[in-house]
Amino acid sequence: MEEKWQVYARELQEVLRLKGELVSVTYTAEPVQGAAGDKVAACDALVRVREGASLLLDKDNLDCQGGKWHLGLVPEPQGEARQRLNKFLVQGEKLFCSPVAFHRTSLPTPPPLGLTPYVYMGPLAQSRLRPDVVVFFVNPEQACRLMTLATWSTGVSPRCLFVGSTCRMAITYPILSGEINVVFGDWTTRKRPGYEAGELLVSVPYHHLHGIVEAIPECTAGTAPFVPMRDL
Repeated sequence: MEEKWQVYARELQEVLRLKGELVSVTYTAEPVQGAAGDKVAACDALVRVREGASLLLDKDNLDCQGGKWHLGLVPEPQGEARQRLNKFLVQGEKLFCSPVAFHRTSLPTPPPLGLTPYVYMGPLAQSRLRPDVVVFFVNPEQACRLMTLATWSTGVSPRCLFVGSTCRMAITYPILSGEINVVFGDWTTRKRPGYEAGELLVSVPYHHLHGIVEAIPECTAGTAPFVPMRDL
């Protein structure tokens, strides 16, 4: 029997004409059969799942110290480790002018330390686990359609977070806040393979997905026909 999120995946891919798979992200206490335990950074894992892979991340195979921290798999770096990270972000990647500016990025939603030992990422259309968040790779037009469908029933704009690491903006923030997030990605991530200049990410907590799908036949951002004002 198909899970309802698998049905949602096919409908959304068809209506929005998405390129690749929708990425399902689930925090889980148990290993997931069939999911690869490859060493990979979280931002690269998103791309690989979009291409069809299923991955299980933990503190040992997540190949990015920042990603381990942001996803809550290890504690926030302290002491000498924190100073090295500050120096790298300020003097290496040059993404922030100071340690204080970097520190501010974590204030709204601290990482979910100890929530579960594993984070599963797999194609939504195939996942047997209920997703915590679904990540869409979209162009601006697809993002517009998706956000219009998401706000069709409420008219309430999500409170988006635009600054921080890609894994934090695409996974941690929407999971902890419950908010849909439009993700440009951090500048370092956007230079990695699989991140195209004309694309961005939209991360949707699973509890929002039903409303999006429900709006498809009712909203012109979905499949509803446009009616000119003179015909009303």
